[in-house]
Amino acid sequence: MPAAKPGSPAKSPSKPQAKPQSKPQTEPQPEVPAPAEPPTSTDRPSADAPIEEIDAMTEHHETAFELANALGLEGKVILVTGGDRGIGREIVKLLEALGAVVAYTDRSDRKSHHGSLSLHADVTYPGEMEEVVERVERELGPIYGVVANAGVTRDSMFHKIHHRDWDTAISVNLTGVYNTIRPVYPLMRERGEGSIVFIGSIIGEQGGIGQVNYSVTKAGVIGMARSLAREGAFKGIRANVVAPGFVETGMTAVIPAEIREKITADIPLGRFASTMEIAWPVAMLLSPVAGGFITGAVISVNGGQRM
Repeated sequence: MPAAKPGSPAKSPSKPQAKPQSKPQTEPQPEVPAPAEPPTSTDRPSADAPIEEIDAMTEHHETAFELANALGLEGKVILVTGGDRGIGREIVKLLEALGAVVAYTDRSDRKSHHGSLSLHADVTYPGEMEEVVERVERELGPIYGVVANAGVTRDSMFHKIHHRDWDTAISVNLTGVYNTIRPVYPLMRERGEGSIVFIGSIIGEQGGIGQVNYSVTKAGVIGMARSLAREGAFKGIRANVVAPGFVETGMTAVIPAEIREKITADIPLGRFASTMEIAWPVAMLLSPVAGGFITGAVISVNGGQRM
């Protein structure tokens, strides 16, 4: 509320207006800024804080670009599949804030304003993913990192799974990952460095009722990552998995309320994750500093649901 002018009645929401009191005129004094206080826990950005808040509040770093220098991601070219929504979109936004040069693919024609390069491509077509890699390398530079994020669900009890739904899950979630990694992996070998992060799932670790096809693909991704970690280690290539539990996305928004309550009751932290809480572990594994000695790992981000 603006201060009352000298000679004007002071306003008070709970008391009747007081009679004006004359005050001696004084020269305005310059404002002295209050001494800075050390940051408290409430000053820290939450894991799902907007990028702008992270940029403004990250402790011990004046800007997110200094944090990028600390993580070694500034200027690194990273390709993310399925980067237009959900977890993928948050990964793209975070990596951008950390100084990376990010290209991403999406099957839709939606216009987007994040990422350095948006590419319309379908991971189920190997030729399209070869073109994606060629274009990213031509327009942005050598690809340092890949985040294999694109995925679908086609849930059904096993005795009711249609062959079409089985094939769709396999072609997107498993063969699509192969199509994404295959054209860029030889380039990483030639350059002697690279970091690949696969987006897995708690369902790939423990299985799930009505999700046999999805579980098979996410378990397969873990096997792919661990094999590539062994093959690529002597060429400086790391491969890891981030396996989310239940996350607040469009895919989980359709879960009926009563089922959601049962799931939440099984999560020690008592809630679903935010998409940003998945993006941060991805950034850590991509980082040649924070994740430089991590390969073949599965980082479970599930609130303690599976220990």
